Amino acid sequence: MKKLALFLVLLFTVYSCDNEDPVAPDTSLNQILPIGDSRVDGARPAFESYRYELWKLLVDSELEFDMVGPYTDADHVGGYADYQGRSFDDDHAGVVGFETEDVLRTMNFILLSVPQPDIVLLGIGGNDLLAEDPISEVIENINEIIDQLQATNENLVIVLEQIAPARSDAITPEQEQLLNEFNATITTVAEQQSTNSSPVIVVDMSANWSDEYMADALHYNEEGARVVAQRYFDAFVQYLDE
Repeated sequence: MKKLALFLVLLFTVYSCDNEDPVAPDTSLNQILPIGDSRVDGARPAFESYRYELWKLLVDSELEFDMVGPYTDADHVGGYADYQGRSFDDDHAGVVGFETEDVLRTMNFILLSVPQPDIVLLGIGGNDLLAEDPISEVIENINEIIDQLQATNENLVIVLEQIAPARSDAITPEQEQLLNEFNATITTVAEQQSTNSSPVIVVDMSANWSDEYMADALHYNEEGARVVAQRYFDAFVQYLDE
């Protein structure tokens, strides 16, 4: 299994150019900030982000929320249908090809557009594992990301992914071992980083995962996006003010 192709990295240039002046979030609503890589970003019609399916769950719940972040879906991403008379709120902080070090490098930029998020959905680490980066370095980066996020809001809720595997025919035994080690360590990160006012909640995307959820070797199809969205929703909805 190879790291994401170079042409995908060029998409980041598109995002950087198209999103120089992000719209200020509505601070009267619960601000939900999705951070991560291509599984957060999405690239319709090739593969799905979970964000659209999560947004629909939130619309149905009638909770007050605002999806926030410095990026919106670029022109190359296929459009999303309106739902319940509303247009998709596509703000986010996911970038194709990003590793933990890339998220850490751009944290100031992310937090410039969203100074004080209420809930962060952090799904990152897959590209680090593809690159066979040392687990210790990946976890150190995640800890630093969480430190910076918690510094913005003492009551911040962080939902941290134990990431879903690649398609079964595209993952080697060595990569599967790395994934299992990473996901096991995520539990420790959450325990150590949680405070009384700022919980770090683990959401297990790897449990009962199926190749039927995959659009390709690495990314979600619509069914997979719905599964991931539901798991996120179940994990954090209790923390949203009605």
